[in-house]
Amino acid sequence: MFFRYPVSPEIQEWIVLNFEWAITAGLLTAQTPLADPGNLAQVRAETRAALACCADAPPGGQGTAHHLTDLHGVTRGFGLSLLGDAKVEAEGPLSLPTRAHAFALFLALRGIGPPDLPARAARKLARALAHIHKDPATLMGLRGLF
Repeated sequence: MFFRYPVSPEIQEWIVLNFEWAITAGLLTAQTPLADPGNLAQVRAETRAALACCADAPPGGQGTAHHLTDLHGVTRGFGLSLLGDAKVEAEGPLSLPTRAHAFALFLALRGIGPPDLPARAARKLARALAHIHKDPATLMGLRGLF
C-alpha cells in the first residue's frame, strides 16, 4: 500500500525558504540548542518579537504571520514545545505533519537525534525524518549557509 507524504512539496519548499531566511537573519545558527521552555505563549511571544526585529520579512509575508510564528518557533529551537504538547495541535495554525517536518529538518540540520515525544507525534517525526533524509542536497545546502 502506498501512503502519500502529508506535507505538500509547496509547503516543504516554504519551510526550506524560511530556514534559509532564519539562518541569514541569524535566528538559526549551528549552535541553536534544542529548547523546551514549556510555555507555548512565551515561545510564540518571543518568536514574534524576534521576527519583528529583522529588517527583511520572512518568506510568506504578513498574510502568513501565524504560520510563521509557529515555524520560526521551530527554527529558534522550540520544536519540542510545538510538537510535544498535545494541546498545541488544536490551537496551532500549522498541522502536526507540517510541524513534524519542520522539526525534523531542524534536528537533521543540527545533527540532533529525535527526543522523547508522545506516540502520535513521535510517529509523525519519524516519518518526517525519513522523508528529509531522502533529500541530502537540501540539508547540505542549508548547512552551507552556517
